[in-house]
Amino acid sequence: PTHMAVVLDAPGKTFRKDLYAEYKANRPPMPDELRAQLGPLLEAIEAMGIPLLRGTLFSGHEPRPVLPEGEVLTLETIAKIYANIELSCVISQRMAEQVWPDEDPIGKQFQFGFPEMNLPKARVIGVVGSTSQIGLERGETAEYYLSFRQWPTPMAQHLVLRARTDPSAAVASVRTAINTVAPDQPIHHVALMSERLLRALGLAPQ
Repeated sequence: PTHMAVVLDAPGKTFRKDLYAEYKANRPPMPDELRAQLGPLLEAIEAMGIPLLRGTLFSGHEPRPVLPEGEVLTLETIAKIYANIELSCVISQRMAEQVWPDEDPIGKQFQFGFPEMNLPKARVIGVVGSTSQIGLERGETAEYYLSFRQWPTPMAQHLVLRARTDPSAAVASVRTAINTVAPDQPIHHVALMSERLLRALGLAPQ
């Protein structure tokens, strides 16, 4: 994309205040450690070139589940853990067009899986630009984003880094930082975004 737009959560009442009246009434101020993450969050959005089109992004105040330590997660345990928790979700413009054409998707709710699975429900809080994450040949697809704090599923994680100098020079420092906090975490497929785009366009070897 050649352009980007970001709209932050404005002060004042939103639909979430009505949905979570008791929670909002007793919610403490945003912790300093979360407030400090807003800057990096904006930098990540800018690095990916994904514009926020409407609504809000994650605030860090979303209700978080209490996960039982050492317990194997099954559909039954997930249903119990999230029985009273609604996930906050940011969707792509393509998903908004496909699922809610000619409607405002903000505040809409959808459920994961089949109804009988009793998986968590999610409510749309924001819409961002569409991307082609699974291949340019497939074009823009419907996508949704969840906060890892609210939905900590064990899947592969992708780290996006934007550097003020030569990004390739920062790789060693990033590896060191990751190994410090997660020494058993494997790191692979390290590449510049420009290299990934060239490979996707068939202009560089895979």
